[in-house]
Amino acid sequence: SQAPAQNFVAQGPQPLDAGIEIRGLGFAWDEHTPVFADLNLSIPAGQHLCLQGSSGCGKSTLIHLLTRFETPAAGSIRIGGIDIENLDESTLRRQIACAGQHAWAKTGTLADNLRLADPAASVERMREVLELVDLDPEQLGWQDGLATWIEEGGTSLSGGQRRRLAIARMLLREAPILLFDEPGEGLDPQSEAGLIRRLRQHLQGRTVLWISHRDGIETAFDRVVRLDAI
Repeated sequence: SQAPAQNFVAQGPQPLDAGIEIRGLGFAWDEHTPVFADLNLSIPAGQHLCLQGSSGCGKSTLIHLLTRFETPAAGSIRIGGIDIENLDESTLRRQIACAGQHAWAKTGTLADNLRLADPAASVERMREVLELVDLDPEQLGWQDGLATWIEEGGTSLSGGQRRRLAIARMLLREAPILLFDEPGEGLDPQSEAGLIRRLRQHLQGRTVLWISHRDGIETAFDRVVRLDAI
């Protein structure tokens, strides 16, 4: 019976493309924790942007605002020319897929976890996304393959494996905009570089926002922006 934190329109317009336009964005968690004041950022459709910045500068908060888990105090966020507050929830969720910092897995098989994103996903598609994120069961020695059992919360996986599972699940959504929040955590630099290379090739034509506090990956993207310098 609890009312949802965010209210969505029943039926909204469809975005014209997968571009993101942020204008005059303001947000604070409370009066003592301001995050954004007049933030402006434009990400054209199809661009792969790496957003960097020091801890606490608001990188993850921006993900919350783009997915409407939170509402800006000022300014606007537009997806394909449409203010996200005018998008119905189904349309917004079809447009944006996100792999957050805190990767989660449910108790069940590897296939069960992937099919949370697409209940009709074929074995071939699941294997494809697992190979892309370097989580191929055969290469890892998981003899049960897609039937490998995952313990509650993903405790039977390493931190890096949970993050890669979350990315694989996100890829099955086939959304035109993809948000990656610190996906390289738990990975060594070489593994992270390989992950970026494979994903960028796979996601050509789609809009990518890759959030990271790590240096050394800048040349892998179309554009790099430091959030604390905007």
